[in-house]
Amino acid sequence: MTDSIETVVIPENHVAIMLTALGESPQLSQNELPKAVRQEYLRHKIIADRMNLELSDRDLLHIVCSATRSEAMPKPPSKTVARMWKDKDLKYGDPVMAKWRGEWLPCQILDAQGRNVVVRFFFAPDERNIDVAHVKELPEDYDLDEYLESLKEKG
Repeated sequence: MTDSIETVVIPENHVAIMLTALGESPQLSQNELPKAVRQEYLRHKIIADRMNLELSDRDLLHIVCSATRSEAMPKPPSKTVARMWKDKDLKYGDPVMAKWRGEWLPCQILDAQGRNVVVRFFFAPDERNIDVAHVKELPEDYDLDEYLESLKEKG
């Protein structure tokens, strides 16, 4: 074998198909493919070239499945509140949860820059900078109206 995985150039469409099968962004480069996938691709490509065949989409799927057989498929990372802000999944004033003095409390998101998230708690008018690790989405089953009513009762 004269080719090595460092010198073989995988066509962009093949890279995109294999990255998609792996659950990754198809815009990444071939260097983002796991080494086992690149090695399996090279092995299949050499045999296909020897037989004067083109690799099909099914061949690429087989390559990915064969190369990752022993590995658990990676779980996509969950989005941080900062990423959701950047992707416009959250907008100014949307409710989120933030950890304040050891307790998770509902608040409104005002801005997110890098690791800092600017929030306003419902019980205080001033803004607070909170580390992104201490801010999360408001759970779907959280009753925000009930929380706001309890604040009104406390005065």
